[in-house]
Amino acid sequence: MRVLLNAISAKMGGAANYARNIAVELVKVAPKDEFIIILPANQARAIEGAGPNIRVIPKPNAGLLKRLWFDQITLRRMLRRERVDVLYSTANLGMFSCPLPQVLLVRNALYFSPLFLQHILSRMSVRARLTNALRRWLVCRSVEWAEIVVTPSESMMQDLRAFVDQPSSKFHVIPYGTMLERFQDEGSSATEPQNGTVRLLHISHYADHKNMGVLFESLEELRASGITNVVLSTTADVEDARYVVSSCRVSDRALLSKPSISERVRLLGDLPYEQVAKVYRGHDIFVFPSLAESYGHPLVEAMASGLPVVAANLAYARELCGDAALYFDPFSAYDLARQISRLVADPLLRKELRQRGWSRVRQMDWSLHVRRLVQLFRESVLEGIPRRGVEP
Repeated sequence: MRVLLNAISAKMGGAANYARNIAVELVKVAPKDEFIIILPANQARAIEGAGPNIRVIPKPNAGLLKRLWFDQITLRRMLRRERVDVLYSTANLGMFSCPLPQVLLVRNALYFSPLFLQHILSRMSVRARLTNALRRWLVCRSVEWAEIVVTPSESMMQDLRAFVDQPSSKFHVIPYGTMLERFQDEGSSATEPQNGTVRLLHISHYADHKNMGVLFESLEELRASGITNVVLSTTADVEDARYVVSSCRVSDRALLSKPSISERVRLLGDLPYEQVAKVYRGHDIFVFPSLAESYGHPLVEAMASGLPVVAANLAYARELCGDAALYFDPFSAYDLARQISRLVADPLLRKELRQRGWSRVRQMDWSLHVRRLVQLFRESVLEGIPRRGVEP
């Protein structure tokens, strides 16, 4: 079987990590199959030489119009030239009228999340709203043309299906999981607060839907309630120039300008993936206020690292964490501070959440995601899914 993975839009962040990690795992789980991975040139170098059954084709970074041309025209010719059996489109947009079985991964919750559309996008410019609508339309058309559609969570699947009417048999939920061996296991327990300081951790990039304002405000709420020994470490930088369009940046800057907040916030910056596990182990409580996620990798990593979790009371978080987290109203800094306070005051509750988290992540190994994908690829070939459209 020869599979082409189209990851041409994996410029940074989760999409780039996904492409790198899947290449490493495919070497182990499908050594007799061939995989061609198309990546931006700056990401291709990271996985060149990953294994004898992996071939990387670097391409220049492309905007939306150039990507559409590549997806619909250039890639079509490549499928024929390379004699590909299955196309795996890894980032929301796929090929229309693909001449062979296509598996499409829909991974951007911001096109479909009711909370994002109602509370964030509605405050943005007309241009931003139109761009979101156009991309959502293109994703929906891609879903209609794909033979198999994958999302990493059931909550993401439900949001997507509210916008596109397709047979349920087309859709598959395949959770990402994480590389559990990279993170702390049950045998090396997480730390307890040191020197009287409770260290909160937040791992994510900056964006409006990450809901940083509520997190910053919760520090003031904690202080007002007499809890002054809490500090926050975050990888989300309000000044991150990569996130251009923002309706929250001004208010978040104003919060950080307050000494009562800024003196309790430590900016970690971008962390190499190899260092992330060590950072988790150096903290006491993980907090995650995001309004929209297709999955929520940091929640799984935090549980695997033995951190008690406080998460937004939303479907994606409950799907991952179940009874291994405390939940708060994502629009209430007071409620977030209240749940943090419970953990600060109760070491037995912290221990109980750690144990529950370890139990949940045992079935969230990254290799399971890749194995299920490979199974879908093989089924699409063996079952002879009809090939639609004209030959390239």
